[in-house]
Amino acid sequence: MMPFQVFFIEIRLAVGYKFRMEKKDKKPVTFRIEPPIVKKLKFLAVELDRTVTDLLLEAIRDLLKKYEKKTRRDEHGKPSS
Repeated sequence: MMPFQVFFIEIRLAVGYKFRMEKKDKKPVTFRIEPPIVKKLKFLAVELDRTVTDLLLEAIRDLLKKYEKKTRRDEHGKPSS
């Protein structure tokens, strides 16, 4: 086996291990997005050196934070005033 092949295999094993560890903490979600939005997300991910998943998670967290303030309920389940 050539040295670069060993290196490649070690990288694949390391990446696979990381993926399996991250996968345990997350649930798969499937939804449809218009192709132009997907294209923009992919370009943005490359520009920022991040994954599309990272960008989507950031957007979802921001959305939840935004509406958390507006939809808080008191301890009896009634909307706060």
